[in-house]
Amino acid sequence: MKTGFVFGLVETITPLVGWVAGVAASRYVAAVDHWIAFGLLAFVGGRMILHGFQRPPERPDLERNGSLPVLLATALGTKH
Repeated sequence: MKTGFVFGLVETITPLVGWVAGVAASRYVAAVDHWIAFGLLAFVGGRMILHGFQRPPERPDLERNGSLPVLLATALGTKH
């Protein structure tokens, strides 16, 4: 129940926060928004190419933790 509530709350709040931030920042970035998009996409694409050639690190199994901070981080991290 706690996990569903946290994920539902994050799914409700994050679009509103993004909308408010976008409206507030739109007048400042309108002239250079295409360069910001280009830079972000180039960075992400470059990291994907770089990581495609690297061997994934070996790591021990992660512990499962149902604490509120872990749930919030997971909910924010999986938001798309």
